[in-house]
Amino acid sequence: MADKNDAKDWNGDKSTFVQVYMAIYEFEQWEALQKMGNATCEEKKELAFKTELARIPLDGSTGHPFYLTRTERNWYRPMMYYMTVMDCNNQIE
Repeated sequence: MADKNDAKDWNGDKSTFVQVYMAIYEFEQWEALQKMGNATCEEKKELAFKTELARIPLDGSTGHPFYLTRTERNWYRPMMYYMTVMDCNNQIE
């Protein structure tokens, strides 16, 4: 199945958009991340339940639709999830 965030017609100049990672953490991984203190971006991505790369246009235009989906059926134990945006390439000032 193709990645919905990897649009084939996206050929913009890299100076016209920033790339950020969207990550979802389960409660236990979120606590572990908080205890790590100054974790690297790779360590953060490894702990995440799900990560996706998003591209945000700098000119204010609408970017490509972004999907961060995950289906989990858990009938017996409710889960708490945390979502974060990570600027791993230090593109946002």
